[in-house]
Amino acid sequence: MPFMTIPEAAVLWHISAAELRQLCENHAILGAIRVHQRWFIPEDAACPSEILPVS
Repeated sequence: MPFMTIPEAAVLWHISAAELRQLCENHAILGAIRVHQRWFIPEDAACPSEILPVS
């Protein structure tokens, strides 16, 4: 399974890298793994806007 980094996913999903990092730390992105201090997100992971309810 190929992975993307936080900056790559942030551009793809049109959200800030900081917000995406927070989602990873809160385990909101299924399959995201942390290696040392970097997060790796599966390329087939659902976009956070599909996961989180719109307020």
